[in-house]
Amino acid sequence: MGNEKVTITKSQRIYSAAGKNLPINLYQPVGTSGKDNVFIYKTTPNQGKTIHTQANERTYSQTKISTTNTAYLTTTETRWRYQNGFYKFLFIGTGMQNKLIHRTNTLYYPKGYVRLTVKQANQLKKRMNNSNQTTSALKQQMTTYVQQKVAAANTRDPPENKANQSTSAA
Repeated sequence: MGNEKVTITKSQRIYSAAGKNLPINLYQPVGTSGKDNVFIYKTTPNQGKTIHTQANERTYSQTKISTTNTAYLTTTETRWRYQNGFYKFLFIGTGMQNKLIHRTNTLYYPKGYVRLTVKQANQLKKRMNNSNQTTSALKQQMTTYVQQKVAAANTRDPPENKANQSTSAA
């Protein structure tokens, strides 16, 4: 009595927290049940600091597959509002104005996005760094091997002899 429930829905485009071209839906589990997750995202592609969904008893967050090619977040909030000025005056100081009743965050990701926990993303990053180090070590070994073979071929048959042979043969 005196208050009414008001529901507001907002949508905004979001981007992967892992980087511009990495289609990763990054989240952090909250608690041990596995039902509550905090999702991590960016609101602009070049944003430095990431943003996350709220983690409290009145908020529920979920992900769904989008029918579009862009990721976006839809937030639906239900709050208490006074019906009119009389009730606002009557209940002044109770803290009920705009008090959150329930919030639902739905993150829509296009097909092809991979859902990873922060721990899994860090493990993947570590593996990729190790892979890059292995690749650069292999490239270095390959370069050294080729240089050795070229040097060995040049000592057996120096390039200036080849140049002299080709000009004298002509």
